[in-house]
Amino acid sequence: MGGIGVGAAFGPFFEEAYGIAGATEIAVACGTLGILIALMFGAPFGEWLITRYKLAPCHNCDAAVATATKTTVQPKSGLEKASAPELLRILGLVFAAALVGDLVNVFLKDIVTVPVYLAGILCAIVLRNVCEKLKICEVEGPALRVVSSVTLSIYVSLAVNNLMLHELVYLALPLTVIMVVQVLFAMLFCWLVIFKFFGKSYSSALLAVGMMGFGLGITANGLTNMQSLTEKHGGADKVFFIVAIVGTALIDSSNTFIVTGMAALFE
Repeated sequence: MGGIGVGAAFGPFFEEAYGIAGATEIAVACGTLGILIALMFGAPFGEWLITRYKLAPCHNCDAAVATATKTTVQPKSGLEKASAPELLRILGLVFAAALVGDLVNVFLKDIVTVPVYLAGILCAIVLRNVCEKLKICEVEGPALRVVSSVTLSIYVSLAVNNLMLHELVYLALPLTVIMVVQVLFAMLFCWLVIFKFFGKSYSSALLAVGMMGFGLGITANGLTNMQSLTEKHGGADKVFFIVAIVGTALIDSSNTFIVTGMAALFE
């Protein structure tokens, strides 16, 4: 588990602690390859689930969550309008979270190894909840969805365009085997465990797609693949919330202990 950020964070750890030359470059290249693979298989897998089980959005199922979080079901078509002040407010909050997160990273760098973006994510979660709890400003709305959609598309595009396949040439055979096994395992796990355990509904299909996205690539893959399905079939807000929280804050914070623990186990 882990993408480019995790590879960049723990690559130097393996280089220094275990003398593995080029660990960072290999980890980042593999993480970027994972993004490409997740984009190729995520949405088609979700489309297959929706078609096979004849699934449709259950808007009433998400009504309670939508009310509690002040969200609305994403429209199937049409563009949302966001005013300039709203966009500037959301961008200001994003930059504030990134700045505070960067300061936290400076403090933590000599204490614990974590992906550089994790502190920013945690700061954004705290900042949003504080703003809404104290009624400082409204965070949810068209502006947030516009900023999220644009930045998500840009991030995934840049990551794929920076894929250096030549760095993986000498690892072509083992990586191919790993990739095939991992894709098959991810599909089976997300179908037989995630999808069926959570009720074989439209929401559980999106949840399976999100899990497959950040399992093979990064959280942005899961959100992008889910977004492509909701634009065609309809929305399910609570699933985006679950995947975003689990795929970023929970998974990446646990990676600190998993990666270092596995390294010590197989030393």
